[in-house]
Amino acid sequence: MNVNKNKQVIIYYFTALISGFCIMGIETSATRILSPYFGSTTLIWLIEISLIMICIGIGNYFGGKHADKLVKTRTCEERIVKNLLISFLFICTVPLTSKIVIMGSIILASEVQLGNIIMISSIICSIVLFSVPLIFMGTISPLLAKISITSLDETGNVMGNLYLFNIFGSVLGTMIPTILVIPKIGVKRSFLLFGAVLAIILILYSKKIKKNFLLNSIICVLWLCMSLYLSTTSLAFDKPVHEEESEYNYINVSQNDDGKLALKTNVFFGAQSIKVDKNKKKSGYYYDEFVKINNLLDDKVKHKILIIGYGTGTMSTLLHKNFDNFEVTGIEIDRNIVNLRELYFNKSDDKIIISDGRNYLNSTDEMYDLIILDVYQNISMPINLTTREFFEDCKAHLNRNGIIALNIGLGNSLNSNLVLALSGTLKCVCPNVYKYKTKSDNNVIVYGSEKNLELSLKEQNKNHLKDETKKLFKDSQKVEDVNNILSDDINNIEKLQDEEFNKIVKNQMKIRKD
Repeated sequence: MNVNKNKQVIIYYFTALISGFCIMGIETSATRILSPYFGSTTLIWLIEISLIMICIGIGNYFGGKHADKLVKTRTCEERIVKNLLISFLFICTVPLTSKIVIMGSIILASEVQLGNIIMISSIICSIVLFSVPLIFMGTISPLLAKISITSLDETGNVMGNLYLFNIFGSVLGTMIPTILVIPKIGVKRSFLLFGAVLAIILILYSKKIKKNFLLNSIICVLWLCMSLYLSTTSLAFDKPVHEEESEYNYINVSQNDDGKLALKTNVFFGAQSIKVDKNKKKSGYYYDEFVKINNLLDDKVKHKILIIGYGTGTMSTLLHKNFDNFEVTGIEIDRNIVNLRELYFNKSDDKIIISDGRNYLNSTDEMYDLIILDVYQNISMPINLTTREFFEDCKAHLNRNGIIALNIGLGNSLNSNLVLALSGTLKCVCPNVYKYKTKSDNNVIVYGSEKNLELSLKEQNKNHLKDETKKLFKDSQKVEDVNNILSDDINNIEKLQDEEFNKIVKNQMKIRKD
């Protein structure tokens, strides 16, 4: 009798583990499936975590009320099977419906104009896609508690073990998708994996209670096969040349409207790298402005350039096409992106280091003449690379009269709050800071130095870019005021980038209407 009881309890503990695994797996995967569209800011994590807690709480409440009405263990197990089946069906539909729901939520949020489009549309997406399976998953714990506790004397021990297994499953559900599953099979198929895990549990329960075993098995197999067959692994709305998901990014290689091959880490707009034509020295994009800024350096001596946010090397390629007397070190956190350089983009002999930019600066003694920060491209800016302390680290690795230059992909205008914050923070480190709005896109270029760059312009030798460099400097606006200083302690960069992203989305929706 005790042996059978122990077997029963072990099954319930294992169910608690799987429940925790799937709940946290859904949370991790939900954030990843939304990040190419809305970014992976604290706001998105806040929405996902809040939604999960609310849904699990609702499930716990109704699951507990229902459990008290069920007297027999078999009846509780039948309810567990039904709730797992509902969760399974909804989880497996996420790959089928996610793009439609996301696009619909953005259109709806743009139409109602209630404020922050990112926040409203991501809330709508999360509710539609994830609330139902999470609520039904939340009912499992109180049902398990009901059938696991057979004596008041063992209540504490049983509940403690249920919590332990559930938390251990949650840890696995957080780590395994991020480290193993999503980079290997993609975020959409990860939902099918969680569905398959739930299917196994509910089929085992069906066999245990000897009810609807064959029917539930057929439903699970057919539904999984249908979802796998009908769903596409692509997160993009068009057909990319290459698409994958790394530990850090959603990666998309596709053709721009002008036919150029481009690397993107979000779905809607912008490009993190492009393929430069062999016979051209310009790209037609913001990269050309950094080539001109390099012209402010003394071209009589060989100088060293550090590019943080190297991507596939577009910036470096253009520099090599226009200058000879320099060497480049590239810092890129995502190895998968660097690997695409050889496959689709321009090859080079640059020294590439796979690392976080700030970690690299803190671990090297190398000095540079120009430090280019091309990390503010995406709809999710790395907060640790936006602060005064980070700019101080950059300055500590600058040679005398060196320049720090950064690209703000969501700049929109010279006077946007985002540009004012980043340019003002840089000015706390470099006394001479300038900002320049590119003509072809939303980018704003900010560059600064200890040296008066106007003198650098007069001192430079004549070359094919001298007139263009003069024009860039003439069209640049000197930063005078410092208001919002971003620091490691106080930093509202995500709020500022959300403001600019909302402006771009509203503008794009208006263009499509017209």
